[in-house]
Amino acid sequence: MNCGEATEFVSALCDGERIPTVAAEHIGRCESCGERLRAYVAMGAELRRIASMETGAAAPQRTWKRGQHRLVLWWQKGWEGMRIPRIAFAVLIAGIIVLASTLAVVKVRARDAGTVVLLTVAAGNERSECPLSTVDKGGDSCGFVGKVEQNTLGYGIELLKRDGDKVQLGIRSVVLPATASLWSNDLTSEPQRQFWFQPGDTLKVDLPGLSPLIIKGNWLDHKPAFAGTHDMDPGPDELRFISPLLLRGKEVIGDMGGASSIVDKRNLAAWIYYPKQGSYFISLVPTKGGIKARVQLNRILFEEGGNPYVFITGAPITRSRYVWVLHQQGFDPDNLSGGDEHEFTTVTEITETPSGEWVPAPTAK
Repeated sequence: MNCGEATEFVSALCDGERIPTVAAEHIGRCESCGERLRAYVAMGAELRRIASMETGAAAPQRTWKRGQHRLVLWWQKGWEGMRIPRIAFAVLIAGIIVLASTLAVVKVRARDAGTVVLLTVAAGNERSECPLSTVDKGGDSCGFVGKVEQNTLGYGIELLKRDGDKVQLGIRSVVLPATASLWSNDLTSEPQRQFWFQPGDTLKVDLPGLSPLIIKGNWLDHKPAFAGTHDMDPGPDELRFISPLLLRGKEVIGDMGGASSIVDKRNLAAWIYYPKQGSYFISLVPTKGGIKARVQLNRILFEEGGNPYVFITGAPITRSRYVWVLHQQGFDPDNLSGGDEHEFTTVTEITETPSGEWVPAPTAK
């Protein structure tokens, strides 16, 4: 049995269930699984401690009678099949609610009334979700920059106006060679093409030298906390940064609600830039000058300059126990005017040095 197969049994132990002998033996001798078990137990104890402090009055005594037939509801099935401890899942959901201050995603039928249109945008093999608000000017645009079909693609989508159940979209795009660097504000010099789009239909937007953008959408009654998150359990060699929040001690020094970066290869790193804080490169392999940081589900803990730092995200980050954090304090991204005023999160390549350490690609220096 390997660590991936043992994950659900670690969860079962935390939920008070018996597990197969082979799973128990693996968890007992595996340092990684043992650390995961201790982290789950600690999170459960902390949640119960907080709940004890906030309870105003004792719950009334109730007597429950079990009927002759047991009806298993859909939410019960999902709860029973969860691959992380139920108490840990509750902690994550509570954290997302506190950090995002918004409701959970509720998808409605394509032509229902709503204030937010959730676009699904496919470009080659890349797929992203783009929630656009019709009432909030701070949430009426989204964008993408990344490698697609051996090219660098950037696009920005803006909701210009609404007419009944249709919306007018303004789309700017640029396609460059794969080796070129591109920033989201580079799109401002590109011409904007305007399209009327009705959620429930499909919009195709031609791109020079690439397959067209395929855009679909649905109406929502609110803007989701974040879009695009899938299975709660990260895959092999995967790093997820969903709405990354950075704390120095108890001070919030960076908050990127709604943004996300997902790394799925060991030669890639998550690249996060916060105004006035510089760049943070987070990787699964040792980076030159990087700090070895401990991972606890949706948190990365490390120290720098005698200060404790914590990255907190809206979902479990990685299966690994450790990651490496490379901080470049005075970094101002090339070609990004007013670097102290713009934040971003993306993915960048890293290359191995002869000494076995890794460094960000030249465009990320």
